Amino acid sequence: MENTSATLTEQAVERLASAVLSGELAPGEKLRIGALVERYALGPTPIREALSRMTTQGLVVAKGGTGFRVTEMSLDDLIDIARIRTVIETEALKLSMAKGRDHWEGDVASSLHRLTLVAHRFGAGARETMESFEAVHKDFHMALISACGSPRMLSACSVYSDQSFRYRRRFRTMTSRSPEAFVQEHKELAEAVLSRDEHMACEKLIAHLDMPVQRMIASLAKEQKARSAK
Repeated sequence: MENTSATLTEQAVERLASAVLSGELAPGEKLRIGALVERYALGPTPIREALSRMTTQGLVVAKGGTGFRVTEMSLDDLIDIARIRTVIETEALKLSMAKGRDHWEGDVASSLHRLTLVAHRFGAGARETMESFEAVHKDFHMALISACGSPRMLSACSVYSDQSFRYRRRFRTMTSRSPEAFVQEHKELAEAVLSRDEHMACEKLIAHLDMPVQRMIASLAKEQKARSAK
């Protein structure tokens, strides 16, 4: 029974998190247990447990006695995510370069190859969803730091990557440049990492994380200014 309950909760987390990340459940939307039970055909207990778990992932907030809501998106939130992601991910990258061996290098190379294939298919209009593109993109970044030796760092990087995706998806920063430019940027990052050039690798990672953030910041600031002018 316990295993069944845990499995149902995992299913609920997966489906609800996917709905939040895709925008199906909108920022600020009130999450009513009954409506979610009917919508996703899962029981109230796994839904409630999933929402509680998602609060630790930053995707959902608990509002006192008023229940749960999807976490709002804002300029301040984006800047905070970018700041902490850069700090943790660069440190994890340094550790990974110091500890990584043949198997790790193979994982980095193979994840880059998969990302290259998906980026070109996506750019050519193939049946690749933004979510499937992001999954391969995230796999590449997680492969870079997979040898860091810190499960907590890996978990934190995964969480903040997911939080960043809500913004990347909304402003489509992953498709704001050509597939060739996108792939080249990731190839240069992988080459610096695999050559164990710590300074260059961290410099490229920081620039890589900052570039889409600056685009999103400009867009969000423009939106906020337009709302204030009304």
